Amino acid sequence: MDTIVEIRNLTKTYRRKIDKKTGLRSIFQKNDYEQVYALKGINISISRGEFVGFLGINGAGKSTTIKLLAGIMPPDEGSATINGLNTYSNIKKISPKIGILFGQRSSLVWDLPFIHSLELLKDVYSVSDTQYEESIELADRFFGIKSLLKVPVRTMSLGQRMKCEFTAILLHQPELYILDEPTIGLDIVTKKQINRFLSYLNLEYQATIFLTTHDIGVVEKSCKRIIVINNGEVLLDNATTEVVDHYPATFASLTAKDEDADIDFGQYREMIEVLNRDRNQWMIKINEKGDPAREILTFVMSSNELSGISIDKPDLESVLLYLYENQDMK
Repeated sequence: MDTIVEIRNLTKTYRRKIDKKTGLRSIFQKNDYEQVYALKGINISISRGEFVGFLGINGAGKSTTIKLLAGIMPPDEGSATINGLNTYSNIKKISPKIGILFGQRSSLVWDLPFIHSLELLKDVYSVSDTQYEESIELADRFFGIKSLLKVPVRTMSLGQRMKCEFTAILLHQPELYILDEPTIGLDIVTKKQINRFLSYLNLEYQATIFLTTHDIGVVEKSCKRIIVINNGEVLLDNATTEVVDHYPATFASLTAKDEDADIDFGQYREMIEVLNRDRNQWMIKINEKGDPAREILTFVMSSNELSGISIDKPDLESVLLYLYENQDMK
């Protein structure tokens, strides 16, 4: 597939003050600084039309990556390109091709009705009347945006403002959407609307979406690929459906024929954790995968009177937590 985003050996550092001095002497002595790596030579390639979730805990390097990819600041080493153009040195050329949304920062004219922001952006990006109307209609279809056109931005709720922010970046119909925490603090209805909107853009317009979020629900429903970053390094880059394979355990649900009977785990008791029991329903975690896990389940089935058994997948949140806590094992 055609590559739209190429990040190669991307490295960024910053200076952090070391505050060791106290008292009057600290006023006259120079501060000491240490060099901290925000990004440690990461490599990411994104094909046109992909929907990618970019995940990591606070301070992992997500926002730094977004700023470098958007051309807002230069890297120390390496490069970030969009459509083959270096983002920092070609920011004017790439701007019409991308739509950037920072969930905690507004790009709208704060004191004026929302329509003034749209008219300003229409002129900035030289959007035709036809495309302008088409974008408004599309946004209204998902967000009911027409009822907000004459409302001053500063009087809007967070959910209303985010709907307007999405309409604003849609206006010039970019090829690439770079979204930094767009659903933070939103209610479940607005999150669902945004999720449907992004999925539509991805499927119908073949838009490429690069999304950073802590909202696991949005990731599971929409993102076809997940990239996990921590301490400035890429821990994982996989299809969403394959991420659960990185968890080193097997989950199973067991149904006993007798509600009062205990299940015998025999010599495997130390390798099995009972997560929940409700009458004859047992949820267990086996600290093995593959053939060893199958061997244990075969023993459990042959040693007990069961009416049913199923293998369950771990939830994405558990997998990510495991990855963060075991970074040296990647």
